[in-house]
Amino acid sequence: MDAAAMLFLQTGNLVKVEDAPASMERMHRRSSLDTFVLSLEECRKTKDLTRAKRVHMDIKDSGLEAHSLVANPLVQLYAQCGSLPDAQQAFDRLLEPDEPSWTSLIVGYVKAGKYNQAFDLFDRMQVVAIEPRKHAYAALIKACSSRQWLDKGRRLHDDVVKNGFETENMIGNTLVDMYGKCNSVVEARDVFDELLDKSVVSWNALISGYADHGLAEEAFSCLEQMQSKGLVPDEVTFLCSLKACASIGAVQTGQRLHAEVAKEGFEHHLFLASSLIDMYAKRGFLVEAQEVLNELPSCCVVAWTALLGGYVEHGQPKKALECLAEIQRQGMSPTVVTFMSGLKACSALQALEKGQELHVEIITEGFEDHPIVNSNLVDMYAKSGRLVEAREVFDERSHQDIVSWTTLIAAYADNGHDKEALRCLDAMQQLGISPNVITIVCSLKACCNIGDIDRGRKLHTDIMIEQLEGNYFAINSLVCMYAKCGFLGEALELFEELRSPDVISWNAIIMGCVEQEENERALALYTQMLEQGLLPDNTTFVCMLKAVGNMETFEYGMKLHAQVFNFNQDQLTDVVFATALIDMYCKCGRMSRAQQVFDSSIATKDRILWTALLTGYAQQGSSNLVFQVYDNMRMGGLQPNAITFLSLLNVCSHSGLVDTAYEILQTMKNKYGIEPGIKHLNCVVDLLGRSGHFVQAVAVLEKLPVQPCYVIWSTLLCHCRNHSCAELAKYVFECALSDRELESAVFVVMSNMSGDFLPEDYEEDVN
Repeated sequence: MDAAAMLFLQTGNLVKVEDAPASMERMHRRSSLDTFVLSLEECRKTKDLTRAKRVHMDIKDSGLEAHSLVANPLVQLYAQCGSLPDAQQAFDRLLEPDEPSWTSLIVGYVKAGKYNQAFDLFDRMQVVAIEPRKHAYAALIKACSSRQWLDKGRRLHDDVVKNGFETENMIGNTLVDMYGKCNSVVEARDVFDELLDKSVVSWNALISGYADHGLAEEAFSCLEQMQSKGLVPDEVTFLCSLKACASIGAVQTGQRLHAEVAKEGFEHHLFLASSLIDMYAKRGFLVEAQEVLNELPSCCVVAWTALLGGYVEHGQPKKALECLAEIQRQGMSPTVVTFMSGLKACSALQALEKGQELHVEIITEGFEDHPIVNSNLVDMYAKSGRLVEAREVFDERSHQDIVSWTTLIAAYADNGHDKEALRCLDAMQQLGISPNVITIVCSLKACCNIGDIDRGRKLHTDIMIEQLEGNYFAINSLVCMYAKCGFLGEALELFEELRSPDVISWNAIIMGCVEQEENERALALYTQMLEQGLLPDNTTFVCMLKAVGNMETFEYGMKLHAQVFNFNQDQLTDVVFATALIDMYCKCGRMSRAQQVFDSSIATKDRILWTALLTGYAQQGSSNLVFQVYDNMRMGGLQPNAITFLSLLNVCSHSGLVDTAYEILQTMKNKYGIEPGIKHLNCVVDLLGRSGHFVQAVAVLEKLPVQPCYVIWSTLLCHCRNHSCAELAKYVFECALSDRELESAVFVVMSNMSGDFLPEDYEEDVN
């Protein structure tokens, strides 16, 4: 059978014999095209990229790659499968790509987060006069949402209106979401109000916009309106509403939503459960948060991390680390937030070993250069007293931002390395990074610690430059800095300029007055604070108890103690407050009251509380009771510190217990590894002088690691007078003169006592 006859049988059309081969070729190509188009459509539906590439190779072999019937579907197929390089290549081979190809590639780039490429294509599309359809606009508006490109979003909105798409529900919902994400909730509401068909998706977009910007009440109002119209909330509705609850602490509303979530059968959905846990945990409802997690048939790292963060933020770091251990036991991969909360827990507990384990995991996961993780690592090492490691972590990061620098400055200031903290501030500013409020506050703390008023004034200028004069946090720190540096007048001026000082402001100025021993002024300020209707907090009471102790006004101290019952009885169990109360009663000579406070304070007494009681007995000269408290403290498993030993040596000095003092020094150094400081050795010299052991006293002085101060020289000279040791007095006098700064003061002491017992020839030299 010839070609013409075969063609007639297949098509029913008569063809000339000479035209038969060309007609057969066209028919074969048509058949192949149809087959390829069907195959590409099947690949698109199943998103089978591997098969799509095999079909593409067959198309190439058939010489049909440039044919628009297969080239356009290829672009759309590759774009929808996320293979954008292949999609772009197929697109570039087209002489006249159709609108679906343009749109598919734009949508693909948006999904991949390549928003600039998507907008470049959109511009080219309009240049060649291809009219964009709604799917292209929807994708580009979503891109504006992700990048918060409000101006571009508004221009797209104008185009949508011009092209008559504003009534399209999909476009309208996307616009509402875009305006909400771009912090323009008024425009979001305007678009929403114009929608003809407000679906659950429409309401979700508006509720989400309100929730994202802390407008919780508006979000709740929308939820109520939506339900009043008979629409049933879906998972997204509940997610957005729970986020609004978490933002303002509306736990009661959250509990009602929780009940609705359970009613709709969503309680086991991981994202919703995680939001419930987050809402409860953020507001301190940790039992409820734990119950939600326990009821989940399977859990995820997001839910565990929300609970972990709640335990950290509400002062339960041990529980937080238990959550972290469970995350690791279940083989989940911790997120950046997980590591951040875990490191915060380690910082709170000073759990260096666990922190170091987390550091290794962070490096393994590749998070060590993440700014939040890096800053928390610096803080963890600093809280554990490992400043060298903290600095190493800081230096290893490729780029230090304001958070990293501030964390490092705070680390140095908190650990008494104040000059280094200020050097870090200089280095940061030299790099062109301006300090924020927290940076300035940490730096002011360093200035307070070393009395650097000049640098403090420069920071005051920085506050003015950064326009932070209205920030109470910064101004309160300034008040504290001026007061602690001895410039109480400037501190009071700043305080009086505040329109409505809060409790922290009052605490700063009261504390400053107490630090400068302006105790009566502190009492007057406290009275003013109460008259203005402000309730004192723990810091206020601690400052006031110190002022009362300094003045030894027992009656006022009793009054303060009674006020705590009226304002907040929980403070009575606070270690810091209990310590201040004991110290006040001790200074007022009311040891029975001090002992009563100690006995009735929290069940677990720390070293600070024990030392306060011990010091009180030492100040009253009750040597037997001092050593009894010391023994009880050690029996309770607590190690004494340098302050404890200083109180013991003071008792020895006033009681003449020379041998006991030497035993204490040996115990201090050999058993507890505490090197005696200048104050400890001064106590020993005073004790030896009181007891007439002048040779040993001079031997101790000669071994001091630093030059003895004026107080110890004058004390020893007085002891020489009391024991009529003229020769030793002359020796001590000559030693004291080696310090030029003490020369005039020592001459005064010698001249006052020369007439009592010094030989005439030496008396003439002094006078």
